[in-house]
Amino acid sequence: MGNISRLVNAVNSAGGLTVANAQLHRLREQLQQQRGNLAQTISVVATETPVPSRLPPHLGWSSDRIPTQPNRVPPQSKPQIALTVTPVNEDAVAADISKGPSESERVQTCSVHPSLLVACLKNEVAAIGRIWLLARFLDEHGRGWLTIDELRQQLTDKSSPLRIVGWRRLRQILNAGKGVFWERDDFGRLWLYGNIRVARHLGVTHFSGDEIQLPVQELLGTMGEVRNAFYTAFHCGRESSPISRATLNKVTGVPERTQRHYDDVHNTERVANFSLVTDAGDQETAWQHGRAAFTFTDRQGKQGRAGASYTAIRLPNSYNTTRYARLTGKRKRLNHKLKQDLANYGTQGNSNGQIRRLFFTDGKQAGRVFGRNNDIYLHAQQNGTVVFWAGWLHG
Repeated sequence: MGNISRLVNAVNSAGGLTVANAQLHRLREQLQQQRGNLAQTISVVATETPVPSRLPPHLGWSSDRIPTQPNRVPPQSKPQIALTVTPVNEDAVAADISKGPSESERVQTCSVHPSLLVACLKNEVAAIGRIWLLARFLDEHGRGWLTIDELRQQLTDKSSPLRIVGWRRLRQILNAGKGVFWERDDFGRLWLYGNIRVARHLGVTHFSGDEIQLPVQELLGTMGEVRNAFYTAFHCGRESSPISRATLNKVTGVPERTQRHYDDVHNTERVANFSLVTDAGDQETAWQHGRAAFTFTDRQGKQGRAGASYTAIRLPNSYNTTRYARLTGKRKRLNHKLKQDLANYGTQGNSNGQIRRLFFTDGKQAGRVFGRNNDIYLHAQQNGTVVFWAGWLHG
């Protein structure tokens, strides 16, 4: 910078271009000489540095010499995706569909008659009845017995999907159910009783309705949920005929308020029932049925002449639910076996009296019963959730 400054001052002071040009050439020659000396020094250092004849293998290079020029990394090309179209075997797909759901997806159920579940509610042994149903479900080979260790592993182990109680509570239930639901031997086995024997011990004298398929999952909840399932099974197994809350309490042992709660939880449909018995103004009918009897005027003429008035009776509700599947065709065989068992052993509360039936859907059967001086009601028609019954009453 000092030389350039002096050059600029000389040009400004003397104005001689010749002198300035000569000084500029001299500076260029000095600069080129310095660059040549630096390049010569670098070549000497590179020549004197020893180059290994073979590079160590841990460096990951397999070449014996250093390339004179650096390797250029080729540009990465876009990956090529090969699409392979496999023809679909329609026969194999149809075979998989015909197999249905897998074992894990299939709902596991156990077959049981609602009369036994209702008897468990009435005798307040629903907790023992649940263990009996689960034990029968675990008896996959139908041997009629399980070891206590197997039952303990399935129902009390924390890693078991069927765990519902602890080992202490299970011991109490096994002792309480002895002689009613099962027997224990000296070899650690639990012998399970069948439907007929359990029915006799619980005081069941008649199987009413059909068997149902009760999902095992319904037995794994709280005892309140289990009692709800037992109560709903009663409505699933029977025909939808009127039955009062008081009668349900007598049959199942469930209070009326709890019945309404169970119906709401399982969405059981309530159907209102009415009977048109006589013309309006029958004081005897009104006296017998009280506030349940009222005057009904048929405005639309569906029961007879339009505008006619009748004495109607408000009948108990009927209940419809399809929560559990029904198994038909076994009631007659079960009742025959139960009758033989009761004849051989007898049971507390066994009665030879016939069950009085009031509601019919078959006119022929209703006519036979009406000749025995019984009040009967015959299904007439249904309008939505309201059912009308034709009634014949004896004074």
